[in-house]
Amino acid sequence: MTPNMSVVPLTPELRESAHRLHPSVDQEKWSGTAVTILSRAQSRPSEHIFLIRDGETPAGMFVLDTAPGLPLDGIDLQLHSFFIDQDFQGRGLATAAICSIRDVVTEHFPETRLLGLSVNVNNPIAFRLYRIHGFTEADHMYLDGSRGPEHLLWMAFADSQR
Repeated sequence: MTPNMSVVPLTPELRESAHRLHPSVDQEKWSGTAVTILSRAQSRPSEHIFLIRDGETPAGMFVLDTAPGLPLDGIDLQLHSFFIDQDFQGRGLATAAICSIRDVVTEHFPETRLLGLSVNVNNPIAFRLYRIHGFTEADHMYLDGSRGPEHLLWMAFADSQR
C-alpha cells in the first residue's frame, strides 16, 4: 500500500497537533520527543521542523538544521530528530518521507549542496532506511554521540563536489 504521505513545514496552526505526536518508547531515545523537539527549536532559529502527514493527519516529524554540528566537510544542512508516531508505524510513512527528502530540501533549502545526518550504531533499522534511500556512509564515524558512536551519512545535491 502506498501511503497518502506528504511533508509540510510546521505552521502555528499545526503546532498543537504536532505536540500530540509520540515516537515508540524504543525510538524515543534516538529521536527525542515531540515536546522536546518543538521546545528546542523555539530557541534555535536554525532548526526548521517538518511534519510528515498521513492524509491531513500529522503522523511524524523531523528537523532540517541550517547550522549542522556534524564532523563532515561541506555539510550545509543536517537532518535530525526523525520519527513516525507510534500509532502510524508500519504503514510505509518513514520510507515515503525519506524518499521525498530530496524534493523537500530542494524546495525549502535550494542552496543546499550536502545534507548530513548521524545514526547511532545501535539503530540498524534507521541506518538501513537511510542507506537504501540515497544516503552514502562517510569514511569515518562520529565517536562523541550522546548515546555512543554514530554512523555519518550524507546526500549530495546539485553542484556538490563531494
